[in-house]
Amino acid sequence: MAHTTMKPPPTKLVDDLVVEILSRVPAKSLMRFQCISRAWLAFTSDIYYRTKLPATMSGLFYTISTWNADTSWSSDIQYLSLSVDRTIDTTLSFLPPLQNLDILDSCNGLLLCKSCNAKSEDDCYYVCNPATKKWITLPKPDESLDNFFLAFDPQVSHHFHVLHFDDGVKRTRTKLEIFSSKTGEWVHSQVHWEDNMAYMLSFPGVFFDGIVHMLSAEDYVLGFDHKGNICSKIKLPETESFGNKWIGCSGGYLNLAFKREDKIKFWILKDYCNNEWVLKHSMDVETIPHKERSKTVDPEFYLQDFDYFDIVAFHPDLDVVFLQVGDELLAYHLNTARTEELVSLRCEWLAKFYTYSPCLLDSFGGI
Repeated sequence: MAHTTMKPPPTKLVDDLVVEILSRVPAKSLMRFQCISRAWLAFTSDIYYRTKLPATMSGLFYTISTWNADTSWSSDIQYLSLSVDRTIDTTLSFLPPLQNLDILDSCNGLLLCKSCNAKSEDDCYYVCNPATKKWITLPKPDESLDNFFLAFDPQVSHHFHVLHFDDGVKRTRTKLEIFSSKTGEWVHSQVHWEDNMAYMLSFPGVFFDGIVHMLSAEDYVLGFDHKGNICSKIKLPETESFGNKWIGCSGGYLNLAFKREDKIKFWILKDYCNNEWVLKHSMDVETIPHKERSKTVDPEFYLQDFDYFDIVAFHPDLDVVFLQVGDELLAYHLNTARTEELVSLRCEWLAKFYTYSPCLLDSFGGI
């Protein structure tokens, strides 16, 4: 009698089928599923699969700093929703009563905030998760340092790090301190430039693939791990001293925008290990529509010119960059060269923008 070989029943769906199913659920459901499966969470950072999944970015936080008539500064946090989800407390009302709340960085659903304590007049620092309304107060940092970076990768750990850099130029080294939510302490350190070059770092940077990346004036992208060590040094595709540069993370790649005069080129780092940049798109700034700036404020208080232009953020999921042109915040679609008006800004405001993708983990930082 002939014997037939029986195949064992499948124990799990193949990745392609799982992604096909996940691509049909709402973005909020996808974010919840990420909390119960590390494998499903990994799909959102996979270059091949992430384009098939719903975009998880829900909006932009932006901090408005206003120059008051009494020569003092005040700040306020606004939120621009790009999704239909209204369940997240984007006003951050769950934090203690605060004055002049300011966002210093955003990373994978967490916000690093600074405020002035109404009673002691000392600055207070918080890391919070707006989606779960949980927050942690940081110990007082070194006031002689300047620039903060939040590093959080929920695929690796529920703990986060804060890197606090000195932006002064040193010939062989620069100071920094690092906070770990695992230890609850700041640790002082130094970055040593191996080639004895006085790197001038450009802020802000971007957290990508577990590394904080910053542009340097010497036409490199420098990568720092959570201990403050330089772990990557990437040569830029163009080495032009004049012009503006921006870096960001989009579509699973490190992105670079380079503006010279009225032209902007967008590059992606296609091969991180081999330093291979690929030109993705080019645009003419003069083709971007913009409106006349508001005349409701005395011109002597304007802090930005009519022709002010800045790339304020890269969409983490889509081929979209966010632009501030004069008074307007715009979304520019790279694939179609289409421009979308999002919100009007008053020119006496200085604004900082942070993309926000909710993180629904029940705990972070050990709480």
